[in-house]
Amino acid sequence: MLDDLEFRKNAFTSKRGEARGEATVVADLERYLTVEDVLGPRSARWDQPREARYPVRHDAVEAEGAAEALHRHWGWARSRCPPWWSGSKSLAAWARRRGLPPVPVVVVNAEDWGERQRFTIAHELGHIVLDVSGGLDAERVALRVAGAFLGPGEALRLEVGKRRSALALGELLALKRVFGVSIQALTYRCRDLDIIGAATYRALFNEFGRLGWRSPPYEEYGAMAGEHPNRFGRLCLRALAEGAISESKAAELLGIGVADVDDYMRGVLPSPAVAG
Repeated sequence: MLDDLEFRKNAFTSKRGEARGEATVVADLERYLTVEDVLGPRSARWDQPREARYPVRHDAVEAEGAAEALHRHWGWARSRCPPWWSGSKSLAAWARRRGLPPVPVVVVNAEDWGERQRFTIAHELGHIVLDVSGGLDAERVALRVAGAFLGPGEALRLEVGKRRSALALGELLALKRVFGVSIQALTYRCRDLDIIGAATYRALFNEFGRLGWRSPPYEEYGAMAGEHPNRFGRLCLRALAEGAISESKAAELLGIGVADVDDYMRGVLPSPAVAG
């Protein structure tokens, strides 16, 4: 089914890791695309905004416009974003199939907490939809678009104010629950938007370092539980209920025994977390 899987540069640290990672992603992605091709939902095709890839030539602030354009095109309909699932590492890739447009894929670390997973997905999405040149650092620009996508400037200023001389940890913790991103990402975003100045930013990050948030495992107050994608399992249930696939095919896709398919249909067995 797949002609090629092209990982973003530096996704792996070794050739052996790349081969192992590619094999895992290919196997999972083939199962996911099989059931999407059978059902033909809208997300079976990459719904790329017409303007993408968005050019960023002179200033990372152009990433703000890209994030706003993504919101206009997709709204908050997560199903229109690239397929994603949990793995041992975070990465982005392009899967190419004969006669069909390439499909972008995002893998997030299954061990990460929720806000880190969300930021990783938005960050990798930035690499997918941006065209960075002019000597700009593509990594920094992708981080900027991730922050702007998850914490739109207008919404953040409404919650925080246009200019602040200080931010309390308690307030940042409350904002974390509103936006679903880490306290550190919120602080970085406030600096990007000039809501806080350099001195306040440094003071906050010094405090984060003192609390141990700036070193592994980087976990901070109020860490949200990691998300486990279940779209693949739901699509398999749909295809099976509608008679689009047989019980034996469902068992093959889900990685369970044929005798277990009935229990799976009745919700006795949990949904395999392949893709969301």
